[in-house]
Parts: sequence; structure tokens; C-alpha cells
Amino acid sequence: DTLNVFKFKVSGQGFLDKKNEHYLNFEYSGPSQSDIVRFGDYERYSVLYKNKKMEAIVGHVNFSLSNITETSRYGTGGILSYDFGKTTTTLFYVKPRFTQQISDSYGGKISQELSDKTYVEAGFINRTLFENNEEFNSKIFNIASFYTLNRFKMNGEIAYESNYKTNGLAYSLEAYLNLKKWDFINSAQYSDKNYKGYIRNSKQLLSLANYRFNKKIDMQIGVEYRAINPVKDTINYTSSPITTKYQAYFNYNINRNNKVRVGGYYRNKEDQLSLQTYNFEEKLATLSFYSRMPFKYDLIWQSRVGKTINFLANSTEPQNTFFSSLSVTGYIFKDLILGLNGDYQQSNKQSVDNIVQKTFYYGGNLQYNLKSYLNVSAFYKKNYDFDELDETQNYLQAQVNYNYQRKHLLSVAVSQTSLPVFPIKKELLITASYSFVMNVPVSKNRTLGSLNGKITSAEKTNLEGILVLLDDQIAITNEKGVFHFYNLKPKTYRLYVKQSSLPKNKIIIMQQPIDIDIFPNKETEVVLEMGNTGSLFGQI
Repeated sequence: DTLNVFKFKVSGQGFLDKKNEHYLNFEYSGPSQSDIVRFGDYERYSVLYKNKKMEAIVGHVNFSLSNITETSRYGTGGILSYDFGKTTTTLFYVKPRFTQQISDSYGGKISQELSDKTYVEAGFINRTLFENNEEFNSKIFNIASFYTLNRFKMNGEIAYESNYKTNGLAYSLEAYLNLKKWDFINSAQYSDKNYKGYIRNSKQLLSLANYRFNKKIDMQIGVEYRAINPVKDTINYTSSPITTKYQAYFNYNINRNNKVRVGGYYRNKEDQLSLQTYNFEEKLATLSFYSRMPFKYDLIWQSRVGKTINFLANSTEPQNTFFSSLSVTGYIFKDLILGLNGDYQQSNKQSVDNIVQKTFYYGGNLQYNLKSYLNVSAFYKKNYDFDELDETQNYLQAQVNYNYQRKHLLSVAVSQTSLPVFPIKKELLITASYSFVMNVPVSKNRTLGSLNGKITSAEKTNLEGILVLLDDQIAITNEKGVFHFYNLKPKTYRLYVKQSSLPKNKIIIMQQPIDIDIFPNKETEVVLEMGNTGSLFGQI
């Protein structure tokens, strides 16, 4: 099927006053395209106002209370925040657009700074839920604290959810500790089966430790367990597999640009969908090499070897497994970057007959920037490992942007994407857009002036990138030799051109510095001529 869509967007941002204290941002885009909402083509409108103490947004908003209560919910409503100094309050109302489970929600939170190292936060949210053909009210109360020391950081949160049928509990804890040669990172999340917040009946644990033997050698060990069930908006396509992982690595820094890593890991990954597409266990030894030369190349090579058990196969006999991948990015010249990558696998993890299958995935990327007005980027990947399809994946992305005089932006983009919805299908999206930037002033400061200048040359070449100084201000000429100074207070300035920025054997013919008089509400113009240097040879 092919769908043709036209959409438009009007947006603006800037300060409403000359002191830059009142900021306004607005946006309207549409119309909604119900068939391709997953690509972000839905009607949106919002107005944001902000000053030093207050921030308010109305329209279509994305609200987040905390990680375990409501991480992200997009809908129609408003958010108001006010800063009282050491106390900050936030109030919100959101009617979700992309979920059938929540009809509306409102609440708020208050943050209190206890010291420069500690603050606490308390929140409340009231929601109308629709689940199991029943509509009911749900309330969540949460309290969180944050503590920071030189070598120690910790934040924790506990939440209590209540409805007329059940009560639920959830908590999270994160901590970071540095002890000279040791670094410890720990994170845990939990919610019981009755908790009806953003995560439900979930457990997540991450624990990492890093030890530095010396400047060249360090060691990393870690444990990860992830079994979470987030209640996301329907346009956020993803699934959440159950993952258990133990790992240990040694890193050897050969020099500043080259590093070797050796180690191994155990991993079990299980699909949580009712119709499982994978459930396997890996025990692998790994060897990796990293090499980087700034602005020349980046290289990553990794190989893994070991055993894999496929629990969905007819036989669960462990099979030999081998992976090898290579990624190279090269800076061809200043503005062009090219990259290639490949991944070779021998594994039984997707074979129902427990047979070792050979697969090869490859791709590449390109980035080209021509000064400030042309940008070209491209990304391609032939395919992904099947257990990576539990989230949205891009197979093709290419975009060309042309910016003319910072007012006209032309853009053409192509993308090919698959969503984690069975059966997996690749969908192609092609967009072409034109944007016009108006730069409309709310008011004009009639007490200020400006200077427009131009450097000329008989050859009419090498006029770009010349530094022009006006007292303590600096401007750079464009390809036509034009430069500008705006918002100048009326007075006499001294202008001169930096000799080192001029082309070889070129000088400004006029004697420098040049006195420039700036008048209020007036554009002053100046033309500078660039000529060849002379030379004198003599003998006594």
C-alpha cells in the first residue's frame, strides 16, 4: 500500500522584551494522518512561556513525573512550574492521546532543596484507568530524595498506588561510588503485581564495578537482570524481553589511541510475548580491539566464541557459537566521513532444529557537510539479528538539507523502518519539505545602529573567512566578502582586518585602523579593498 500525505508546520520562538526576560515558543503542525501515526505524523499544537521563575506550556504536552510513576505520557493538557528559590512546584493535567488504558490524569510535585548537596521531592497523580472492561480511579503517591557528595551520589524513590480493588508498591534506588581505583554503579527497580503505575510487576537490577590497576590496565565486572513491563503509549512500539547477564572484562590501553579488551559473559534472553520468537542462553569468551585517530579513523573489531543453548529448539544440546564484527569509520577529508560495518555469526539460537546457521549482516554510513548550507547524511543496514527486533529498527536513512541564506531550508529524506509487531514488515517513508524562516522582530530598538561591510578584490576570490574586528567584536566574511555587525551602541568604533586571516600576499589597501561612526537607528556601510603586497630588493 502507498499513502500520500501533505502536512505543514508553523513555529516560532524568541524573547518578547529587550531585556530577554520573557520567552515564548509556539508550534502548530498537521493535519493528523491516522494511518502513519507511528512515523510522528499527527496533529500537534503547543504554546510555551518562560521567565526566570515560571514555565508554562499548554496544548499537546509530554509529561513525566518519575521513573516508576509516569515516565512518559503524551496528551492534551498543560504543565505549570514555578521556582520559589529553594522550592519548586509543578502542576499538570494531561488527557492521553495514544492509550486506551488512561482517560485522563492530573497531579503535581514539589521539590525542596535542603542543601547544595541534597534535595527531596514528593508527588501525586490521580488517573482514570480503563482495564478489563472496567473504569476506575487510581492514585499514586511518591517521595524521592537525591544526595550528592564528591565521590558518592545516590537517589531513591518509593511509590504507593491505591485503587478500590488493590494497593501496590514500587521503589527504585541508584548509587555511584568512587574509591580512588574503584568505581561502583548500582541501580535497582521493583514493582509488585498489584502496582498500577508506569512499570508493573517488574524487577530490574544493574551492578557494575570497575578497578584500575594502573594507567594501562583496568577490570570491569557486572551483573544485569531486566524483567520490566512498562505501560507505554501505543505509538511507542517496543517489547521488553527478560534478560540476565554476567560479565567480566580486562582492558589494556596500549596507548592513547589503541585499546584491547578480553573477557567473557553469560547471557540469557527470553521473549515475553505469548508467541515466543527466542529463548536462548550464551556462554562466550570475547576479544576486542579499539583504535582511534582523531579526525582520521575509528576502528572497532570484536570476536566471540563459546556455546549456545536454544530452549525453543527440538533439542537443547549446546552448540558451538562464533561471532565476529568489524566497524570502520574514516575521515576521507575535512567534510566527508564514510563508515562500513559487518557482522558474521555462526549460531543455533534461531534454529528450531538446533542447527548452527551462518548469517552475515552489513551496512555503512556517510556524512558530508559543505560549509554551513549543505548537509548530506546516509545510513544503511542490510538486516538485524532476530532478537534485536524487539524495538524499532532502521534499515535505511538518508537526508539532504540545503540552507540558503539561513532563510530557506530544503530537505529530502528517505527512511525504511521495521516495528516489533508480528509479522515483521519493512515500511518505506519518503519526505520532502520546505521551510521559510521569517525572523520577525516583536519590536525594534531604535537606540542602536548597525554596520554592513564588504571586502572587494580584483580577482573576486578568496573572500570568505576573513576576520574583521570592530573594537572587541568579531565578524567573519562570507564567500562574497560581506560582513555584518548588529545592535551597536551609537559611538565611534575602530575597525581593522586581521592580517593573518587574509590570503597569502594580500593586504587591505586602506590604512588601518579605520574610524567608524555608528548612529542610532541607522545602517552604516563600509567597503574595504584588498590588493597585492609589493616587495623591494636592494644591494649595497
